[in-house]
Amino acid sequence: MSVIQVEKALHDFAVRKVGSAIVLKGEWGTGKTYFWNSIIKKHRSNFGRANYSYVSLFGINSLAELKRSIFENTVPSAKANDVTSKNSVIENLKKLDFSDAGGGLRKIFSFGKEAKIPFVGSFSGVIDSVQYSLVAETIICIDDFERRGNSLSARDVLGLVSNLSESKYCSIILILNEGSLDKSDEFFTFESPLVS
Repeated sequence: MSVIQVEKALHDFAVRKVGSAIVLKGEWGTGKTYFWNSIIKKHRSNFGRANYSYVSLFGINSLAELKRSIFENTVPSAKANDVTSKNSVIENLKKLDFSDAGGGLRKIFSFGKEAKIPFVGSFSGVIDSVQYSLVAETIICIDDFERRGNSLSARDVLGLVSNLSESKYCSIILILNEGSLDKSDEFFTFESPLVS
């Protein structure tokens, strides 16, 4: 594919309003992330989604960390490619509206992050679930796939991508260096049916 064809495919991907996934592959140092960022700068005002999230898998070791990172790095599409700031994180946390839960939540908060709730587990798990439930209809860039932590499997990442695109109507771009993946990596087993 020529650079012009790739740019058109990425533009078309970004402006579509249907859940989908796409992979941008290339060797290290070829400018994949730079190229995607240039698409964002040119076309973010035309994105088919109101929100955008960028996550590097470098150092992420669990699905919970990945989900949390997607939520924490979500910004309005008009601010896509801007550095996530304290204000954008605060805006995302404001979405966690517990106003109807009243005093019960105050009691739980007073016990701290690891408070146990019968039949639910730790409160941090509840927060993670609520955060993830708020991620929908977002363009999500998952970069550095090959650098994910050892505890985060390709199957888990691709399963999340499938869930995000099919159930939450998100558009996901995976950026990776296919050449650095082990030939036995689960990516090769699950990639084909997942991405366009």
